[in-house]
Amino acid sequence: MLNCIWNGKLIEAEQISKTEDSESSVRRASENHELKCTDPFCKCSICYKHGPKRSPHFAHIGESNCAYAAFEKNDTPIKRFVRSSLYSHFTNLGYTVTVSYTHLTLPTNSRV
Repeated sequence: MLNCIWNGKLIEAEQISKTEDSESSVRRASENHELKCTDPFCKCSICYKHGPKRSPHFAHIGESNCAYAAFEKNDTPIKRFVRSSLYSHFTNLGYTVTVSYTHLTLPTNSRV
């Protein structure tokens, strides 16, 4: 999962991974089960994952009947890498990019 809810706000794993302070705060929140799934019908606790071999993302803790959890099981590292690369590329160009599980909303500006 690329997004989660923390303190009532939507946060993105890619943004969290950019600074050590952000990652530390989110890792503590993850350990305290403060991060929640974005699915309004689920709201299960999720954890933050990021390391040398893992791109930043969130995952359900344990088994879940959540639709996002089902998507997670079919997600691959290459798909996460492509989403992350596109996100970084357009964000670095100054665009606001929204990532979801089914698509990446890219800018509609004619520059692209």
